[in-house]
Amino acid sequence: MEKQYINLDRLMKTFEISNSIGKVSDTGISRLALSNEDKIMRDIFTSWLHAEGLDVRVDDFGNIYGRREGMRNDLDPVVTGSHLDTQVYGGRYDGILGVLSALEMIKVLNENNIQTLRPIEIVNFTNEEGVRFAPGALGSGSITNVFTKEFAYQIKDKDGYSFGDELKRIGYLGDKKNRLTKAHSYVELHIEQAPVLEDQNKSIGIVTGDRGTDWLEITINGATNHSTSTPMSRRKDALFRQQR
Repeated sequence: MEKQYINLDRLMKTFEISNSIGKVSDTGISRLALSNEDKIMRDIFTSWLHAEGLDVRVDDFGNIYGRREGMRNDLDPVVTGSHLDTQVYGGRYDGILGVLSALEMIKVLNENNIQTLRPIEIVNFTNEEGVRFAPGALGSGSITNVFTKEFAYQIKDKDGYSFGDELKRIGYLGDKKNRLTKAHSYVELHIEQAPVLEDQNKSIGIVTGDRGTDWLEITINGATNHSTSTPMSRRKDALFRQQR
């Protein structure tokens, strides 16, 4: 089969549209999860999925899926995507590249009448950044059973709006039955957020590992006393370690 390549000009035009939604500078976007800007981008993205003939569905965490059937739809799908929400001042490609490049790949398959063995599913995960509703990765965490609806829906932003109510407000409160439950593999194209590839003059790298994060809550008990006249034997300073 002859190799097919993405249409870079077409891909960049989709970025021009994305870059205009929540634009805060020539290079920055502010598109927090479940905000009005996020709703606009979601609406446009789902219209693009429909235009490519994909089966579009939304789950109970607001994750958006676009499925392209394969020759063997009894097989688990190849899943690809990322997220469309950003930090308060986010880059134009962070996360967004993984979603829009997946869409461009589908366009190339469609226009060349290429049928894949397995179905392909594009996914846009909700609240991946976790800026408005902490913790992050609520959407991806839902399908891996890290978070429950009961936990996620009650999370509130700084203005007191809850995750569940905001999903409903913007029209993306879907059904649990629409969650991704099986996948043959997952592929995500992402920008590098470090200088390693640039320093080595490489255009692409394959991630083989990632850092892990542990959150610890430490309580330090102590008692206040006068800073000079209290003998050391009577102190209970929270951050003082008695020498032995």
